[in-house]
Amino acid sequence: LRTMPLNMRAADGADIAGKLLELQPDDPSARLSAAYFRLLAGQMIDASSEVAESLLAADPESVDVRRVAALARLR
Repeated sequence: LRTMPLNMRAADGADIAGKLLELQPDDPSARLSAAYFRLLAGQMIDASSEVAESLLAADPESVDVRRVAALARLR
């Protein structure tokens, strides 16, 4: 996420994160990134929200996870 261009569209980020997720489907970071960009892009809201909530339950102290879970709850 930190290396993405500032002017990149959320849908582009969702595509990139989705490809990463295909390569590493069990990696929590890949799952979180895909959920984040999909939520930003308005894609797969329910599935991304479930991912965010499951990651939050596993690591409630993570600021990154809490940020994505908060976005999911807003969506």
